[in-house]
Amino acid sequence: MRLGLEPMRQACARFGHPERAFEAVHVAGTNGKGSVCAMVESIARAAGRRTGMFTSPHLCRFAERIQIAGQPIDDATLTVEPDGPIGSVGLHWTPGPRTSVILNFNHRYDDNFVTGNASYQIGPKTNVAASYTERIETSQTLFANDLNFLITDEFGNFIDARTAQLFALGGSAFGLTDQAFKLKRFETNLHAVRGRNTFDVIGYYETRDVESTDEFDTAGGGELNWGRALSRLTNLNLTFRFRDADFDVPGAPESQQIVGAGTSLIYHMNETLDGVVSLEYTRQFSNVPDDEFSEAVISFGLAKRF
Repeated sequence: MRLGLEPMRQACARFGHPERAFEAVHVAGTNGKGSVCAMVESIARAAGRRTGMFTSPHLCRFAERIQIAGQPIDDATLTVEPDGPIGSVGLHWTPGPRTSVILNFNHRYDDNFVTGNASYQIGPKTNVAASYTERIETSQTLFANDLNFLITDEFGNFIDARTAQLFALGGSAFGLTDQAFKLKRFETNLHAVRGRNTFDVIGYYETRDVESTDEFDTAGGGELNWGRALSRLTNLNLTFRFRDADFDVPGAPESQQIVGAGTSLIYHMNETLDGVVSLEYTRQFSNVPDDEFSEAVISFGLAKRF
């Protein structure tokens, strides 16, 4: 973990300081932040300014957090206001010393669903696992989840850990959406260590059901990772990725395929300094020509650990 605001300052600088495109008042502290924001917003609005305000947490619904000209935005994420109990009960079963199964029976508002995961230890350094999840995704959960995948590579470039693509400020994955959807995902993975070699194989299939627009999206893909310790000081890594997605948008269906590959060679110069050479390639195909792209990144540098 890297503490401090310097990484955020660097990110803002790289994208031309978008936070400076408008006047803002940032209120921080322990108590009274919401009241201070409300007073500052009302003063600015009384002075003839067009205002926007974001506060957290909300009282009743998420849309209360965002106000324009003193009025909360419309909550278009759900066609009906959710109402009802939320609960979950689980079962952990270990039929053998190498096997673990966890099942959760969930109730959310008027919907019942099951989630769970299972793992099996094939050998001392080999295991296989599978999981099934089902949840409601909203602007809040998507944004928080996407930020978890915003990382830096060996050279300090901001990338999406899922695709290894360079972070783009206007990328839809890191934006907010006014649509909530039900996400169902099944994933399986295999991890194995054989001598100097490490193998990871991941496969998944997921569906998204957007009730407010009748959109139903599907996606499937996988990732293959291989790492080898060439010597006590040198490591080689290879990664291959594939994703096929169909977006059933009413009136404008789209199909996308993403393929990617990457390799990196790391030399441990001392306990805190590594020399790194990496190559990443990503290609996206689509039936919408404007959404097609290819990206190749070659990097050379030093990585310092503190």
